[in-house]
Amino acid sequence: MARILDEDGRTVAFISGPLDSYSVPTVRTLLRRIDRDRDLVIDLSECTYVDTAGLWVLRERARDAEQSGGSMVVRCVSPRVRKVIAATGFDRLVVIEDQPAADAYRASATSEERTLYKASEGKSS
Repeated sequence: MARILDEDGRTVAFISGPLDSYSVPTVRTLLRRIDRDRDLVIDLSECTYVDTAGLWVLRERARDAEQSGGSMVVRCVSPRVRKVIAATGFDRLVVIEDQPAADAYRASATSEERTLYKASEGKSS
């Protein structure tokens, strides 16, 4: 569902599968473990679906980062997820990057690095 890595001085949260009302409590808990003043990247390259509950948890985290001196960007959004983001106006509330995921970094990372935090892997496949 989600995992956290450090990448080039930023914390990256990779969210996989659906980001919906079912997965939001787990994702929210995971995101709260990250210092709010850290620069955070939400990587949605493996996210298959998002609903308004999923967008809301991302907006909450972006607001927390703004208030604490950190930043948050969302990257690698699929066309399907991008449609939801555009239709809801979410793209006006957070920065969206089209930077490709750090596949080479993820492939070279050790198992421990890839799973710095692990949350409910496989619950909502």
